[in-house]
Amino acid sequence: MTGEEDSRIDDLEEKVENIDDRLSRIEDALTGDKEDIGGSLENNFDSSSDSSEERDDSSEDSGMKSPSLESEVGLKWLGRIGVLAFVLGIAFSIRYAIQQDLIGYTTRIVLGLIAGLGISGLGWFAKEKFSGYERWGRTLMGGGTGIVYFVVYASYHFSGYQQAIGLTLEQNVFFLAAVALGMFAIAVRENSKVFGAEAVTAGFATAYLGTNIGYYILIYVGLLAGGTALLSYYKNWLAIHLYAFISTMGIYRIWSEIGGHESGLIFLTSMLALFTASSSAILHKLRELNDLDRVLGLASIYVTPLLFTALATLEFMESGIEYLYGIYFGIFALQTLVYFVSQNLDVDLENHYLFSGIPFGLTGIFLYFSDFWTTVVYSALAILLVFLSLNLGRKEISYGGYFVSAVAGSKVLIYDSWRLAGLSYSNPLSSTRLFAYLAVITGFTVIYLLSRLNRDGLRKMNLDYNLVERAFSWSIVLLSMTAIGLEIEGFRLSVLWGVYGLCLLIMGIKLRLTYFRRQSIAVLGITTFKVFIVDTSGLDTFSRTVSFLVLGILLIASSYIYTNYSNRIEEAVG
Repeated sequence: MTGEEDSRIDDLEEKVENIDDRLSRIEDALTGDKEDIGGSLENNFDSSSDSSEERDDSSEDSGMKSPSLESEVGLKWLGRIGVLAFVLGIAFSIRYAIQQDLIGYTTRIVLGLIAGLGISGLGWFAKEKFSGYERWGRTLMGGGTGIVYFVVYASYHFSGYQQAIGLTLEQNVFFLAAVALGMFAIAVRENSKVFGAEAVTAGFATAYLGTNIGYYILIYVGLLAGGTALLSYYKNWLAIHLYAFISTMGIYRIWSEIGGHESGLIFLTSMLALFTASSSAILHKLRELNDLDRVLGLASIYVTPLLFTALATLEFMESGIEYLYGIYFGIFALQTLVYFVSQNLDVDLENHYLFSGIPFGLTGIFLYFSDFWTTVVYSALAILLVFLSLNLGRKEISYGGYFVSAVAGSKVLIYDSWRLAGLSYSNPLSSTRLFAYLAVITGFTVIYLLSRLNRDGLRKMNLDYNLVERAFSWSIVLLSMTAIGLEIEGFRLSVLWGVYGLCLLIMGIKLRLTYFRRQSIAVLGITTFKVFIVDTSGLDTFSRTVSFLVLGILLIASSYIYTNYSNRIEEAVG
């Protein structure tokens, strides 16, 4: 034999010896303590089974915590798609029967009602009697009620059915409303927003179908809106609440276009009051809001009056009624009232009632008063709001006052400067532009003094009193310079500006206020620029001479005052 064959034989002999050794060990084990071996095997089996059970439990728990795509599809979409397919199948079968003229109109309606009620009943039975079928059962109930609503709708609005059955529009609307009421009952019982949305949709769809009835449909919509508001409050459903208000406004608009009347505004106003009060009540009840509820709450506060105002304004304009200011005054009064009533809200949204109401109040003032008196009332309103904020300690009212002040200042600068009459020496009382500026300057001055005298109050409201004082004082200077510039010209303007700057300097040193002194420097700088650039080329010799002489005297006097009170200024700055 060759060497290669010898090596193979050696390998085979080693393998046989290894097998013999293993067989010997097995025989020894079998002749040993069988009970110990059995016990160990049993323990091993038990431990392995326990671990497998633990793995099963853990996998089951993990499945409960994070549903898989499979469970999502199986629990939700298979049932929904199945209901849709079943409904379509019924529809196709009925269509086939109709095409073959196998069933009449009345039979079709009866079969549709039986099918819808049967599907709803099956869903209810599955939900109540079998654990784990709650979602599937609700899906069937929703599909069944939808079928019933559609069948009742078809009984009148399809011409063949209407002629065969003989229902009137009023009767059809009554039956549709009854179906919608049943949907509301299901929504309450099942605590389901989906059913709630379906019920609201069905209810307002019924109203849309009955807009030709006349005022009766407004009564129905009013009852529907009131019921939805109560349901939303009872279930804390802000989304459905907002959806119902928008639907109410839409139905009113459709009704108005078909043949509404001016008295329908009473309905609009009552709906606004209803939904504003109910949204405030829901927010008060919720207390703690999640992000979605906060967004819906803000939408209710701002969208509700905006949509109402848009519809009411359109209604007034189409009817030729000019007194739109009443609408805006009413919104302002309503939102302000809700703001004060809602002071115990813990959701930080009550302030938005005030913020949303102020623009409507300003619009009403603008529509009711003349241009001049609008500015005066704006200034008075700003003072009132700031005064109330300091006495009530409400920061948001201060913000409202500052906002109205900004509107008043912007109006007088941008609008009144070109719309109102300028200074007239022959008839001073007709100088409405000057008086408008004086009204705003007076308002700003009063607010400045109120803020300066109530620094502790501003500090308690976490408002920077230094910022408030500086903002209003600089605004007063701007308005004063502009008012003088609009009414006076030539060297007289330079003289008045220079004297005004010197007065600011004296006040700044007297009161030790840096911003007054800086305002003085700014005014004197503008005056100097005007004298050297404008007066030099634009005035005659006499006027130019007076401008330069007066400017020189004022600047020298200002320099003397600075020199004489330099120590006091340094102490104030330090």
